[in-house]
Amino acid sequence: MGENTKGVGFFFVQAALYERWAALMDRDALILYLLHARGYNSRYSGSLYGAKGARLDGDLSAKRYREAKDKLGALGIAFTHGDRRPMTYLPNLHYPCTSRPLPLGKIEAEDGHAYQRLRDDDLILMPWPLVDGDRSVPEARLGSLECKESMILLLWCYQFAASDGYVLSHRLWLPNAGEMTLTASEAVFQATGLSEEEVRRAGAELLGTGLIYIDGTDSKERGIVRLYYPMDLTDQQPETDLE
Repeated sequence: MGENTKGVGFFFVQAALYERWAALMDRDALILYLLHARGYNSRYSGSLYGAKGARLDGDLSAKRYREAKDKLGALGIAFTHGDRRPMTYLPNLHYPCTSRPLPLGKIEAEDGHAYQRLRDDDLILMPWPLVDGDRSVPEARLGSLECKESMILLLWCYQFAASDGYVLSHRLWLPNAGEMTLTASEAVFQATGLSEEEVRRAGAELLGTGLIYIDGTDSKERGIVRLYYPMDLTDQQPETDLE
């Protein structure tokens, strides 16, 4: 799998918080939220992602970045302060973060994204390369996705896939070899809020970017879905390397 090697860390979102607000976020707000989760640094108790990082990793223009930032703030799920060197605070359902700027070193008590506080919660864990990419397959990265529904289906995969990236074929599968459309169980539709057509479109985009691929078939000849960046790539360290 190209440059995918062990030794990278992971980032996360709180499943209950994401599920509460996902329907109200558009594509740009959702990807910016995920970028902030990737860019979170415990030394600052927040994310240092700004307009430049959002453009490079999320395909957001300056205008779209501002609109997504304002959307997240209005929803109360990410508060960004500053322009030249922005700091974004992330809440959770137990520790709502501050919506006002605080001096560095003074916000730990209000840090809503500290892993030590959340490690026993239901978290959706994702490896760094999902955002950072892989030069051997440059389109296999979160920022390549144009549809919010694709991100929602991808997050579901990370929530329920095995650590080696395999998704249970009775939940999500490719019905026919050579096609680019996936079929899902009723449980997936209920969990994601996606329709059959949205799952088909999302599956086609995920397969097209390479973020998921088909690795073999099950006993019913259904194509088995596997994540390109499985969690077993990581060394199980949640700390960011972004500055």
